[in-house]
Amino acid sequence: MDSEAMMTLAARTKSEKLAVNLNRMNQLLEELDEICIASTDAYEIEDHILMTERLYLETEILQTKLVMNVYRLICAETSLVMTTQCQAKCITHTETTHTDNAHLRT
Repeated sequence: MDSEAMMTLAARTKSEKLAVNLNRMNQLLEELDEICIASTDAYEIEDHILMTERLYLETEILQTKLVMNVYRLICAETSLVMTTQCQAKCITHTETTHTDNAHLRT
């Protein structure tokens, strides 16, 4: 084989390798794009979960305040001083709610 034919063969082989490598690189880039999109989705889901947990905690706190106010109103409407039993219910509800949801506080 003469040198020109060898150079042509080498160029063709290089060209084929480049084409294969280019295809593989494009496949890897597509996979990388999918991974990036998937991780973005995971971060969005995590953000939604955290937001939901915060809203749940805020709702529980508001509910606790509401229950305490209802107990106070009941005592006031019946012209009673807030009894020890009524106070205990408020304290128990507050402690239970805040203990149960301590993991949600950030």
